[in-house]
Amino acid sequence: MIAALLTVFACAFAFALIGPVIARRVHPALATRVLVPAGIVIAAATTFALAVAAFTLIGQFPEVAELGPWSPNGLRADTPVPPVAAALGGVLLAYAAVSTALLISRRSVALIGVHRDCGRLGAPGALVVVESDTPDAFTTPELTGRIIVTRGMLNALSPAERQAMLAHEASHVRHRHIWWLLAADIAAAINPMLRPLARAMRHTVERWADEDAADATTDRRTVARAVARAALAAHAHHRRAASVAAAGGDVPARVAALLAPRTRRTRAAVVALAASFVLLAVTADASLQVQQHGETLFVHVMTGDAGPRHTGGE
Repeated sequence: MIAALLTVFACAFAFALIGPVIARRVHPALATRVLVPAGIVIAAATTFALAVAAFTLIGQFPEVAELGPWSPNGLRADTPVPPVAAALGGVLLAYAAVSTALLISRRSVALIGVHRDCGRLGAPGALVVVESDTPDAFTTPELTGRIIVTRGMLNALSPAERQAMLAHEASHVRHRHIWWLLAADIAAAINPMLRPLARAMRHTVERWADEDAADATTDRRTVARAVARAALAAHAHHRRAASVAAAGGDVPARVAALLAPRTRRTRAAVVALAASFVLLAVTADASLQVQQHGETLFVHVMTGDAGPRHTGGE
């Protein structure tokens, strides 16, 4: 069991390292669609591994063992997980539960607030222009979001740049990028090793929207100017949008990517994606081994009619 547990955590660590690299080398749409679900799988696998490790210690309490039923002395004698490691697993499991609950509660409050403030501003999916001098443009995090643009942002851009900015925001609405980011953030809340990946996904969804805008306008330089001017206008007013916005992500990197010729990184993409799928396969196999070893351990120490009696002296 120890080898399987270590394999799960080693794969999670490796994925946390290569995930942001994959995000930079693969088309942003493909990177998001692959890495976010993969992050959820990795987070679920590590949570399961922590739960099994922690329960080898929790199961040694007589009150818990009676529910099995299994012999607490037999479990104490046969478990391959050291008590310190099992206790650490329980602490990390509790941290993941609390962190995830706090994240979901904060996002729920924010969603309610956005719906309260913007829910009456046009129909779902509509473009809403707000009479404000503060340059801002964002999409609301709803099932069918609205595009909210201030008059200050429209005045900061040329007509062609406005079209590019609106195409960017329309991509966020069409592909529901806010929900991809929420899934990445939940994975990171469960497993803190995935926080760099969650940050990378914020940049990746912006790059995804940039590429969609470039396709819609057929002018990458105009999209680059729109991204740069939107960011400069927002920065000048000390405005930092809380939602997915045109000035989000690593703006210099986004502008540089739009100004550079579009290249097809086929070989790099294949290698990166193959590496992620191999890690997922190894993680799934190791998780299955953890489950099998854990089940075998508890069946072995079961008492009564459920299995052979096992005591600490045997």
